[in-house]
Amino acid sequence: MKVLKNEFIVPLYDVRVVMYMSGSMKDNVEYINKDYNISLDNDKCQAKSLRFSNDKETTFAMLFTEHENLPQMIAHESLHISWYICEYLGIKLSTVNHEAQAYILEYIVSKANSFIV
Repeated sequence: MKVLKNEFIVPLYDVRVVMYMSGSMKDNVEYINKDYNISLDNDKCQAKSLRFSNDKETTFAMLFTEHENLPQMIAHESLHISWYICEYLGIKLSTVNHEAQAYILEYIVSKANSFIV
């Protein structure tokens, strides 16, 4: 099965996000495990977000399957990733301090939409 991969750095925060898109989560998991030497399990979901690290860097990943609700899944997983990034960077989120998360979320959704949709 064909797996599409895209990766980018979020400006200002210098964090790497990688996206995988295929017809099945099994294929996405197989590729990300091979590309990053990790042992992610296939939980048969439609989309997944995660954070993992090695000795050099921390990477944030989003895995998508072809599905009729893809735009909603992009928004959903992008929110998770934006939260993970803020947590990683030590940005404390609250009702009066969420502009950084909004910027990160907007950037990730834009990148995901241009890559996948």
